[in-house]
Amino acid sequence: MFFTKIDKQILFYYIKPFVATTVVMIFLFTIRFLVMHLSDVMGKNIGIATYFDIFTNFPLVSIPFVLPLATLIASILCFGKLTEHNELTAISASGVKRSRAVYYVFFFTLIITTIIIKFNTDLAPIANYKSFHTVLDIRSKIGINIKPKVFFNKIEGISIKSDKVWSQKGTSYLQNILLYQKEQNKNQNTITIARSGKITTSNNEEYLMIDLNNGISYVDSDDKSLKFTKTNFSLSKIILPLKNDIKFKNEEKIIISHAYTKNIAELYTGIHNANKEVKFYSYLLKNLPLDRYQNIERKYYLHSKANNSDSLNITCLDELVKALNNKDRKSVLKSLIERDKREHLNTIISFQLEIYQRYMFAISNLIFCLFGCSIGVFIKKGNIGYPILIGIAIYLLFYLFCEFFEKLSKNYIISPELGVFLPFFGMLCLWGIFELSIKIKSKN
Repeated sequence: MFFTKIDKQILFYYIKPFVATTVVMIFLFTIRFLVMHLSDVMGKNIGIATYFDIFTNFPLVSIPFVLPLATLIASILCFGKLTEHNELTAISASGVKRSRAVYYVFFFTLIITTIIIKFNTDLAPIANYKSFHTVLDIRSKIGINIKPKVFFNKIEGISIKSDKVWSQKGTSYLQNILLYQKEQNKNQNTITIARSGKITTSNNEEYLMIDLNNGISYVDSDDKSLKFTKTNFSLSKIILPLKNDIKFKNEEKIIISHAYTKNIAELYTGIHNANKEVKFYSYLLKNLPLDRYQNIERKYYLHSKANNSDSLNITCLDELVKALNNKDRKSVLKSLIERDKREHLNTIISFQLEIYQRYMFAISNLIFCLFGCSIGVFIKKGNIGYPILIGIAIYLLFYLFCEFFEKLSKNYIISPELGVFLPFFGMLCLWGIFELSIKIKSKN
């Protein structure tokens, strides 16, 4: 089948709106992210590198969700333009079937789908990790935005208020300062009153430096030697960390363990490991009524101790130790084992859903291409808004079905395979009905 001038013109009609729609949608998704995290960005000295990460990683994250809609709108506009100018009628009158006009559009979409499958399986997890890490890094930074006569308490363990505040060359100057500081590890409360002061940050922006002038410091401590002390000072320096490293590392561990940030090989490895855990806990539950529960308790204890990196097992151990002297140790042990088993089952389902969704969202481009070609036939001169509205409604319906069946899978009602591919085959059947109605209408 040769690539004729008609094929070239149809493909041009398709590629032009496809590229335009993709760029606009990616831009809107990126702006949506900035609006969602505007409160995290405001008042913080975020460097150019962070903004570069935002405008490079978040567009990549949005590509799998944007392309089906871009494909749908591009195919509607392409065949709408052919129908609007009676070009499709002329093609049919010359003896060329309408399916021949769709051939190269569908082939181009197939190439895009193949590329997106590779992108979803290998590159998307890296972009997801970098985007989540960027958000975490922005949230961990504390913006120094002190307002007059309002307590600033974004730094853990400290609150500061000043009657007058002004900034000059990156330094905040304060007058009539009230500072409250609570040190948890020492069980010590400090109230400081100063006439003036200034706030600066270190060069790497990891520490906040507060200089206080001409003031009084009151310390109330549980230590008997320092029960209550009062200190006058002409200059006092306070250095505080601007980032909670422990909280940052814990949240980073959650990001690394999330299904979005893993490639296909890592997801399959995670499923394999979780399956081994489920089999072990099933073995414990099966032998709990038959064997002496102390033996099962010891096996569970040793297994949890061997996996002490898992916060869930540590929690279970703590609860088990608390229940050692209770009469219902056996029931407590059973509930803990069932909870661990359920957590690993949830991990298996979430990882399976993620694997299938990466392939399904890529091949959904083909369905939306066919839908757009069918809807575009209905476009008459000056009536392009209504078909596009129908296309967007179909796109939203598809995503609603995806969310609905995904929730059914997570609730163990249907398998992950059905939860992912039922919306896809449902849209395929809907397109078949739609195409059948067009052919019946054209015959009549």
